Order: sequence, then C-alpha cells, then structure tokens
Amino acid sequence: MSAYLETLASYVPAMIVTRANANPAGFEEPTAERCQGIVLFADISGFTALTGRLAQRGPAGAEDLTRILNTYFGQLIDLIAEHGGDILKFAGDALIALWPHTEGEMPALAHRVAQCCLIIQKKLHAYPVADDVRLSLKLGIGAGDMVIETVGGVFNRWEVLPAGPPLVQVGIANNHATPGDIVVSPETQALLGDNAIGEMLPDNTLRLTGLKRPIEPKGLGMPIVVPEAGPTLRYFIPGAIRTKLDAGQVDWLGELRLVSVIFANFPNFSIDTPLERVHNVVKTLQTALYRFEGSLNKISVDDKGASILGTMGMPPLTHEDDPERAVRAAMALRDAFNEMAVVSSIGVTTGQTFCGAIGNRTRREYTVMGDPVNMAARLMVAAKGGTLCDKATTDAARGRLNFSEAIPIKVKGKDQAINVYHPLQTTVAAPTVKTRKIRLFGRIAERAQLRKTVDALTARQESATVLVTGEAGIGKSRLLQEMIAEGRERGVLVLAGAGESIESNTPYHVWRALLGQLFEIDRLPHDAAARRNHVLEQLPDDPLILPFAPLLNAILPLEMAESDATTALTGRARADKTNDLIARLLERAAATKPLVVVVTGAHFMDLASWAMVALVAKRVRPAVLVLGTRPITDSPPPEFKALIESPATVRVQLGPLSGEETTELVCHRLGVDHLPDRVGPLILEKAEGNPLFCEELAYALRDSGFLEIEGRDCRIKSGAGDPSGWKLPQSVNGAITGRIDRLPPAEQMTIKVASVVGRVVPRQVVYEIYPIETAAAEIDRHFESLHALDLTPLVRGGSMLDSDDDGVAHKFKNNVTQDIAYNLMLYSQRRTLHRAAAEWYERRFADNLAQHYSFLAHQWRSAIDDREPDPALSWKAIDYLEKAGQQAVGSFAMREAVRFFHQAIELLEKLPDDDTRAPRELRLQLALGGPLMATRSYGAPEVEKAYG
Repeated sequence: MSAYLETLASYVPAMIVTRANANPAGFEEPTAERCQGIVLFADISGFTALTGRLAQRGPAGAEDLTRILNTYFGQLIDLIAEHGGDILKFAGDALIALWPHTEGEMPALAHRVAQCCLIIQKKLHAYPVADDVRLSLKLGIGAGDMVIETVGGVFNRWEVLPAGPPLVQVGIANNHATPGDIVVSPETQALLGDNAIGEMLPDNTLRLTGLKRPIEPKGLGMPIVVPEAGPTLRYFIPGAIRTKLDAGQVDWLGELRLVSVIFANFPNFSIDTPLERVHNVVKTLQTALYRFEGSLNKISVDDKGASILGTMGMPPLTHEDDPERAVRAAMALRDAFNEMAVVSSIGVTTGQTFCGAIGNRTRREYTVMGDPVNMAARLMVAAKGGTLCDKATTDAARGRLNFSEAIPIKVKGKDQAINVYHPLQTTVAAPTVKTRKIRLFGRIAERAQLRKTVDALTARQESATVLVTGEAGIGKSRLLQEMIAEGRERGVLVLAGAGESIESNTPYHVWRALLGQLFEIDRLPHDAAARRNHVLEQLPDDPLILPFAPLLNAILPLEMAESDATTALTGRARADKTNDLIARLLERAAATKPLVVVVTGAHFMDLASWAMVALVAKRVRPAVLVLGTRPITDSPPPEFKALIESPATVRVQLGPLSGEETTELVCHRLGVDHLPDRVGPLILEKAEGNPLFCEELAYALRDSGFLEIEGRDCRIKSGAGDPSGWKLPQSVNGAITGRIDRLPPAEQMTIKVASVVGRVVPRQVVYEIYPIETAAAEIDRHFESLHALDLTPLVRGGSMLDSDDDGVAHKFKNNVTQDIAYNLMLYSQRRTLHRAAAEWYERRFADNLAQHYSFLAHQWRSAIDDREPDPALSWKAIDYLEKAGQQAVGSFAMREAVRFFHQAIELLEKLPDDDTRAPRELRLQLALGGPLMATRSYGAPEVEKAYG
C-alpha cells in the first residue's frame, strides 16, 4: 500500500476502508450497516484543567494542547488497535471505538475489550503531561446492536455516524465513572459473567477492576487499501486538507488561523431516528454551511442528542467576513430546523485556533482546537433553544447584521462574566454603494480620469467602459463612491450596485440593486403586489419588453405570473432573453438621461451578472459602465478577460498612498493632529499605503487600548508595550489569509517558508530550508506564480547574498502579507525553519558573518522553544545578540543596541545558573550601560518602560 493511500486510510474507520475496497465506485445514497458489537467510550479526565491553563497562552497553548493530546491519544489508539478495536469517532478529548462481532462469540469479544481497558488504565492512568497536571481516562463499555450510517453527500462529502443502544449505555456508564474507572453496562456485564471482578454502581452498572481469567489479545487487521478505493476514501476527508494530502504535506497540516466556530445541539435527535431523517438533517447542515463556504468538522449522536461543530475560515475558503458568514449560517440552520420541528441551541465564537490532525498514523482526524471552540460549546449550552454569539463575532459582523445584547453569563473556565449577544433575524436588502461624499486622500489623477469620462458622456454622449483595479483595501470603493455622489449632483442617472462574497453564486445578485434603483422600488413597502404594479406601470407597451416582464422575477421580488411569451423559455434561451430585456430597459433609460452604471466588488459577481455586464458594455449607448475589482487570477470569467484585453477599456490602476497621504488619512480618521513617533512609522511599515489596512490598524490600536486620544492629541498608553508586538485586526488578517488559501498547497508552503527568512527572500535560502524534498525548479515555478499574483514580486540584484552572486530574490508585497503567512504556521514549524535558515547562513557566510549578525541573532532567537529552552540554541542566540549590539554601538544606533543587549540578558536569565552564566551577564550589563544612558538622554519611551 502506498504512503498516500495509507494516509487516506488513517482518516477513516477500518470498516469504511473495507467498504471502499468492496465498492470503489463510491456512495450515492445513504447507507446503514448493522452489526453487533462492543463499544468503548474513552473520555480524558484532567483535560479541562489543562485546557484552562494552556488557553492563557493563546495560540501557542492550543498547539501545546494538541501536542500533549496527540502523545496521549497515540498510546491509546495503539492499545485499542492491538486489541482489535476500530476507532469510529474523535470528539475533542474523547473517542469512540467499536469491536464488531464478525466471528466467534460476543462473550469472548467482551472479555477482549475488558482486558484492553484494564491494560489502558494500567498504562495511562495518572499520566504526567505537565507540571502538576496528570491525565487519566474514564472508560465506559456498552454492548449490543449497532448501526454505522453514512449520510450527507452534499458535494460528495459523506459523514460516518454511529448509532445504537451501546452509545446510550456508555453515556450512562460515563456518568458513573471517576478518573481511572472502567464502568460496564448491564448488557456488557452479562456477557462477562462470573469472569468480571468489580463493584456494583447505580443503574446496574459495574466498576470493573479485574478479570479472573485473561484472554489472548487479537489485533485489528487493518485492511490494505486497493488503489481504486482512494477516491472513495476522499469523500470522508475534509476539503480543508485533501489538496495538502495530495501534495504530500502530511506533516504540515497544522496551522494557527482565525476561525469562526459554530457549535449546535439538537436534543430531540436520538439514535433511534430513522436513516432517511438523519440523512436529511445532515444534508440540511451541510447545505447551510456550504452555502456560506464553511466546513462541517464534526457530527455525533449520544444520549444528549446530536451535536455538530462547524467552522468558517478553514482552508481553502477564508474570507474577511467569516464572522458574518458564521452568524448567517447559524440563523439559516436555526430556521431550517424550525421548519423541520427540530429544536436547536447554537453558540458562535471567533478567535485564533489550532487547525490540524489529532491522533497518529494508525488513526487520526482533522479538527480545530482552542479557546474559541470551548467557548462556542459553552454558549451553545447557555443558549437554551436560541443562538448566542461572543463579542468578537458580534463586533466583526455588526456592520451587516443586527444584534441584541443579552445578560452577561458566567461560563466554565472564565473568571469574569462574558458579554453575549443574540443575532436578530433581519432581511438585508441587496447591497448598494453608499452615496455619502467622503473625504478622499490623494487619487488626484484617478479622480480626474473618472470625471473626464462623465464629462464626455454629458457633453458629447460618448460611451466608455472603465475598469478600476487594485488590491483589497486600496480604495476602489471610496473612489467610486465619490464618482457616484458627484454624478448624481450633476443630474446624471447613476445606478450603483456591489458584488458580495456571500452571494457570489446567486444569479443576477448585483442587478437586484441596479434594477431596484432604475424602477425606484426601494421606496415602496415590502409588498410584492405593490412593487409588481409599480414596475408594470413604468414598462412601455413594447412587444419586445412588456410580454417578457415576468423574467424580472429572477432579479426582483415581483412574483409576476408567467406569460405566454415566457412559459416556453427554458435554460439558455431564458437567460439570453432576460439579458436582452435588461439591456432594452437600460437603453430606454440612457435615451432620456445620461446613464452611468457603477459596480463595486465586481470580483464577487456571479456569472449571470458578468454576462449582463458584457452585454451592457456592448449595447447600451450612450452610457458609462464602471467596474471596481480586485485582480482576478483564479479562473477569471471570459467577460472579464475580454474587458481587460479590449483596447477600448479605460484602465484605472490604484496604487498605494504616499507616506504623507497615509499619515494625513490616519490622523483624519482618528480625529487627531499627529501620531506618536513610533506609531506613524509602524502603520506605514505594516500597511504600505493601503488605505483600508491603514485605517484598520489605526482603529485597532485605538480600540485595543494601545493608543490614548484626548481631544486632538494622540499618545501611546502607559504599559502598552513595544508597538512592534501589537496584533493586527481581524479584517486585515481575513483578506490576506483568503488570498493565501486560494494558492495551490505547494505555493502556500513556499510563501510560508519565505516568510521566515524576512521581507526580502533569496530563492537560494528557500531551496536549502524547504521542509519537503522538492526540486529547485518546482520552487522557481512557485515563486513565478507568487510574483504574478503580486504577493512576492521579483527583486534582482538585492538578494542579500554576497557581492559575487547574481542571485534571484523576492520581496513580500507588504509586511502585512509576510506577517500573516508567518503566523499561519505552528510555533514548532517556525522554530524548525528558523534554525535551518540560521545554519544555512552560517555555512554560506562562514568567512564573513559580521554583515549578518542581526539576522542570525533573530533566527537563532526564534528557533528557541520558550517552554523548554535548549541551552545550545540559547547560547547561539546570545552570542549573535551581543555581537549585533556591539555593531549597533559602533554605528551609534543606541536604541537598537539596547534591544539587542536586553534580549541577550533575557535569554541568559532563563539558562541554568552555572560558572559561565554570571561572567557573561556582567559583561552584557556593562555593555548595556553606555547605550542605555545615551537613549535615556533622548527620552526613549520603550527604554523607560523596560528599565525605569
């Protein structure tokens, strides 16, 4: 069996592998495989306390938690497999295993499971994992008839769902268990007979303490996957990791990313629910989540009903509006289940989580872990039939959705009551572009170019198609807002619409707003009859228009009855006639008044809207069509390619603002006259002239308490720490993470590796430290793609190699992109790459290290595990920090010298106190003295905080 097939098999139960081998064609209908068997429910105790402790460390704690869990789970998985168990499900800190009754007698099978549990408790009870933290297990055993259902199937994504009385039995047994216990159900006890040693507990359960007669263990015969079964196994594996598994990145699945979590419970759902109803419920879950491009991570059924864990923001579908999508998906779930008479309780949270595999090479599962997941479960319980959102989700989605504040609640694991919110069911109208005139900064030439097209339209009836392009947040929408406002002030008929990522697959979504403005139906009440009559009154008695009015139902809420002319229209003919109808209506409007059609967010347009835009550009005269769009590099619609390539298209490319314009913009948005000395450069460095990023950074610094504003004065708040360590806001993170997620896995790996090296990245370094064996030519192709996407543009002659090398290097488009690519990696992954980069530079520049002291100091310092520092690595970092500090003193860069010496002293203080430490610390303190006095004389605030 190939390594790839072996990896696929590890993500599904052995019984699914067997079924896939027997039926490689896959699944088209829900199935239910019935069997008798023994079920083991293994629940880790001590996990909650460990989670609470590590949650205080944020994402690093989530990574540590997973590492510890994998170590513990790995031993548990191996013991279960050695004794013949097939692991069906993981559920956070628990798992469910099944010993199916395929041969022999059920009593012998029960004995084998009981003996397995006794060995598990002997090896894993009170297992030390951290200071003062030990993990144990509560084991529950049930026996009887089981059914293993495969349900769902939306987009060929199938879920394995075990059900049957043994799951109820292990739930009851677990309720009576304490850490270290094995509690068996009455049904299992009957199979064990007089061989069982133990004491009776409530509900006729038995605490098993031993067996009078041991039984010979029998391992799980793992089926060998036939190659034809590989595609079928992929149906059971989340889309988030399929392409990475295909690319051989098995050990690089783990990431730290901003995710919105949906935890939902359906208490009236039971293990006795018929297969067809289970299938329909899961399809409903999948449909609601997939509509908003989310993921269904887990589903399970036990004595508390059904529970699901859904996420927004998992690769490869990350969006800047994932919190909003999560809330919308939660409301869609709630509404769908209300119609099905299914009660639901839902919690929604947003935050940084660990995303990766838990388990080992025998059996594993892709999951999300971290405080947001735990909190979503707590909110789900507190919702009691409703929906609750945390503050982070609410703040991020409030611009598009309405919420009511609920009474703060106390939840397990939190010292203080937390603020929670109810999302309100609201009907959001089709998006329109704001017409409020706002102050723009810069863009003088671009504004003049847009005015020129409107002037030509009004004075000479000249038509034009204008394409305003630029990266996310560069100011396309605000530039077009000004154009819209000015056009309406001049008496031009301006129809303005906006594409939305959430509705990118809704036909004619953009045209809802455009036609709504043309007919002025937004002024009417939400009554289909009133709107229908209003539109019909405005339509001309034209045989090419009026009989085809019912086609407008596809765009506007008119509910017109089909006419003789439209009844027979289907498929392509109906779409073509709908487009023709819209074009004729716009032609009539343009004949009476200068017409400007503006679409912002055109990169989110559905294909029907693109076809309509192309028709307008070709037919409607006189008119100006203006599209604001990001670069579309992933399967661009043919209409977009035609516009790009047409010599008649007016191109307006937005670049970054200047430093002066950026500072002016930020001061204006914050309402201040100036920025603190270190804040202005920080924003310039991070955002590099991107207006949205500049604003988001400024607002985040203010709202997070890093900045204090009094009147027109702005300053760094006391105790805010070093500005270089302040965190980025979520919306910036989501926009760029989405771009990285859309890259093929190999290119994602390359940009992550490059982020470790620095802002400027020599290709040669990436060749040497790449963690997967890959030819240099492949990495070259990755970089060529990243260059074409303007993520890491090519830089020649600036490769950071020595003067004899004509090396090729790349430069990250901005620091924000580098930071986000870097922060997607786990801390362990970063440390490995930092060490590899440092070692390569030491080898490459062995005769001339001096020019790289600060770089090597950073790389070695970043290679250190703060939890358990390796003294050898720490001494490496200390050596280079001291040399970099001495270099800085020689250049009279005293603030930099203070930082280098201070970091060296911090590392030294964490090392064992031996004969070498004290003299070195004295030397560093003496070296620090001069720069410290020099910087104090200049009143450096960060020095005062560190030493004042």
